[in-house]
Amino acid sequence: MECSARGVTPREMPRDDEPDGRVHQAYLAWLLSEVIGCHPDAMFGSEHYVHSCAALIGVVGGCHVEPVIVDLERVQVPIRATEVRRDPIGNGQFLSHEVASTFVRRVALVGGESSGKTSLACALAERMGTTWVHEYGRERWEAQGGSLSEADLLEIAEEQVRREETALTRARGWLVCDTTPWTTLGYAQWMFGRADPRLESIARRRYDRLVLCAPDFDFVQDGTRRGPEFRQQQHDWYLAGIAAIGSPWVLAEGPMKSRVESVVRWLGDAPAV
Repeated sequence: MECSARGVTPREMPRDDEPDGRVHQAYLAWLLSEVIGCHPDAMFGSEHYVHSCAALIGVVGGCHVEPVIVDLERVQVPIRATEVRRDPIGNGQFLSHEVASTFVRRVALVGGESSGKTSLACALAERMGTTWVHEYGRERWEAQGGSLSEADLLEIAEEQVRREETALTRARGWLVCDTTPWTTLGYAQWMFGRADPRLESIARRRYDRLVLCAPDFDFVQDGTRRGPEFRQQQHDWYLAGIAAIGSPWVLAEGPMKSRVESVVRWLGDAPAV
């Protein structure tokens, strides 16, 4: 689309496994000259082909590009780009936070009050060596002395999404989310019988995987929860609507250890990005 807007005929990006490296060099030269409109003074790299690539960029762009070899023996950065492309998650430490975050997938936990969501989120993150996003709604509720308005719920959903996006830069492989805007939508309906259309829109946010925590723990009353009957009502609401969310999901049941093992195994079977 950008090429067409600039009056440039689009070209197909070469495959990563293209056997002739000159194809990639020609594409880079075209991209810099015709699409980006950039005429670099130098090209830095850790491969001998920097010489031929710099020369081609110079010919296409009508300029001189100085080839500069850096760390040819891979002492400072002990990895090749081919290896990073083959396993970007495993080699995420060699990527910038912005790039690494694009390979992170999000698994979200939903379920009724006192169904083990927070404990499971923490345990999953620890087991998988990643990070997790806490439930902002609980923070907001406590800060406001146990009182929430309809406007608060919209702000809670928006802040939850912002926190997820920020946490992506710290996650490895999976980001574990203790809740979702869909849960916030549920509270809007349970508390006020309606929801702001903007909240309904945010609640459609899709996750790579969803885990529904079963209400098979003994109900723990911490002084803020409504009771086991409401927990079951919530669970039934999630079951009735989870198919419409469009994310693959699993029911987490039983003791915490069993939940962790089954969810980790299930996530491990997820297709690669």
